[in-house]
Amino acid sequence: MKFSAHLGKGAWGFATKLLPAIYGAVMTILVFKVLPKTESGELALFILIFGNIFTFADSFALQAIVKFGVDTTNDLQELLTATSILFFAFLSVILSIFIVIPGTLASLLQSTELPALVPSLIILVVVTIPRVIASKIFQMRFHTKYLFFVDLVNFGGASIIITIFSFMGKLHTASDVIAVTIIAGLTSSLLALFLARADLKGKFRISKPMLKKIFHFTRYQTATGTVHVLQQNLDTYLVPVFFGMEALANYQVAKFFFRGFDILRDTQGIFVFPATSKYYANGDIATLKKIIEKATSFLFLLMFPLCILLIVFAPLLFQILYKGKFDDSIGIFRVLIASGFVLPVSMVGVATLVGMGKVKELFQTIIASLIVNVILAAIFLPLVGTIGAAIAFCISMLLQAILCYRIMKREVPLSLREMLFRGIEDGRNFLKEKRGK
Repeated sequence: MKFSAHLGKGAWGFATKLLPAIYGAVMTILVFKVLPKTESGELALFILIFGNIFTFADSFALQAIVKFGVDTTNDLQELLTATSILFFAFLSVILSIFIVIPGTLASLLQSTELPALVPSLIILVVVTIPRVIASKIFQMRFHTKYLFFVDLVNFGGASIIITIFSFMGKLHTASDVIAVTIIAGLTSSLLALFLARADLKGKFRISKPMLKKIFHFTRYQTATGTVHVLQQNLDTYLVPVFFGMEALANYQVAKFFFRGFDILRDTQGIFVFPATSKYYANGDIATLKKIIEKATSFLFLLMFPLCILLIVFAPLLFQILYKGKFDDSIGIFRVLIASGFVLPVSMVGVATLVGMGKVKELFQTIIASLIVNVILAAIFLPLVGTIGAAIAFCISMLLQAILCYRIMKREVPLSLREMLFRGIEDGRNFLKEKRGK
């Protein structure tokens, strides 16, 4: 498996995952800077809930499109029909909860605006559905260019409009920003439907064997996805419960910057997940070993110096961006960034274990990490404030990385040294090859 053979697709994949980060940066730097802290907290909560809904849906149904779609013996229309049934059933249940008990949820999270934002949440979910289904088809087909252009319209379009409105002084509430997001979401979904029309033009076919196959895959995948979302976002949900919306705004400023690492996680996931599914199914452990080690190493060699720079220059960064408004976020940010030293192992590990079908083992890993996160957060939050949530999260990610590595090593003869430093030699070989040409 040569690095250069996948450089082009990797570049498109990286560009695609860069777009949500740009959108997040616009939200964090421009919007949070102009909105009152309470409105920033309400907007952060809305974005968190919306993102979690589709993360849950992905693990409940949509991952099956990539998992089984790469196998040409599976009927695509049967696969899309089965996943769509599960997908819409899940969304119906989740949205019903927000419709029936919005006041209870708002009271628990100390949000005053959540009930009023529920209609916008439903609209945004509905207009986003075509985009996320089509995106899974593009991922299955390795159509990274299509993924990029769809996300360019969604995240890029929203970023441009929000930036313009910010400088024009037209952003005053969370609802102002959400309205722009809905328009961009609808436009991107229309483009996604057009680009995926060849795969979507067939008739839906219900297949009981396909439903059973997907259910067998998703029964642990769903549970794993649920606890994974909780493990990744528990800190953010607990902060408003303990300290309210202004504290959430402070925490989310730090967490949004930390989420920049999701670009790297999602980029490698585009390739690692389907590749590990293919080579593990074929019994090609040698190639699988190379994929895991190379993916982890390139992430580590990129993130290690980046984490050091961010930790050292965090005060300067926050002063330049916020002029003292979010100084309370600096310590939180530094703690969260410290977890970046172990993230490459857990990032690649999660995608690899799902691709290998080890969803039961992955579930056990993440539930252990979640339990540690809950216990430590319950201890640290009352003692040291919002930074306690970041400390608990960081320790739980270390545990997750250790457990993922141990499970992968049972199936693949991995070397921790190669996982961290193999990219140096591969990079040298790549440069020599280019010079030779």
